[in-house]
Amino acid sequence: MRILFVSALVLILAACDTSESVEVEGTWSLARVEGLDRLERPFRPSSITFTADGDYRSASCNTCEGAYRTQPNGVEIVGASCTEAGCPSTAGRLNDLFLSGSYDAAVVGDTLLLSASVLTPPAFYTFVRARGE
Repeated sequence: MRILFVSALVLILAACDTSESVEVEGTWSLARVEGLDRLERPFRPSSITFTADGDYRSASCNTCEGAYRTQPNGVEIVGASCTEAGCPSTAGRLNDLFLSGSYDAAVVGDTLLLSASVLTPPAFYTFVRARGE
């Protein structure tokens, strides 16, 4: 199943127009994570909000905020700062996504796909647009 998801993400990113930045503005709720060695279920509800002003805020075990820039086929998160609650190991790994770095991204309808290949092992996140967005 993981291979199918990764293959789908690669195909979607390859088909995207590389001349325009991906549009991520809005609030997204985490629906699925692939690539972490062990993910406790249910994981805490996690969300990320990208504003029109270039700011972002995430909510999970910790809360993170900073700035973001869109780029062709991706999102770059810069200047991240996070709270440091004592999170279970996998919840802490979810927060790794919200730290500084560049991520491959694609928006398909109401779904945001992020590939965090900078993590070891790589992780793949599926978000859905929050209700009311």
